[in-house]
Amino acid sequence: MAEQTEQVERLAQRIWSQWLTSGDRMRIAEQFGYPRNHYGHATQLNYLPWDDVPERAKDQVRGMAEKEIVLVQTIQPTAATQYLITLFRELERLRPALCTALSHGIAWDNKKECLTLLVNLGDCVYAHRLRSDDLTSDPAVTAANLMAKVEPELANNDADLITFKR
Repeated sequence: MAEQTEQVERLAQRIWSQWLTSGDRMRIAEQFGYPRNHYGHATQLNYLPWDDVPERAKDQVRGMAEKEIVLVQTIQPTAATQYLITLFRELERLRPALCTALSHGIAWDNKKECLTLLVNLGDCVYAHRLRSDDLTSDPAVTAANLMAKVEPELANNDADLITFKR
């Protein structure tokens, strides 16, 4: 029981520090009746470290953590999920992401109608269009082949990088 409580607490801290946006924290503050500023937002909880968060807000985040743990424990991973977990772990091992909150990813490009590997470079990402021969039945081999293709592209000073606004 103490181990599960500790697991919930660790996940709640992670949710608070890494997963919730400022908007999420403002909605939590508004739920608990914190006054709104002149822009109409309750910002009192933004930028607070976990130790300074009021207990009732912590309880709400702990509830989110408990639901997440139950969800992970009750859903059986499919073969596709296992493949993706192994692929992303290998990608992370081969080229650690420069941002601790997010790793590499795969996105769908509507214009080109293809999957795109997004390599996390910290304040930007590099998009590598995936071709049919890029994906193999072995996720570790796929990750190694993808990084072998991406590395020379990243070494090029003219590589197209995508940056995000905050």
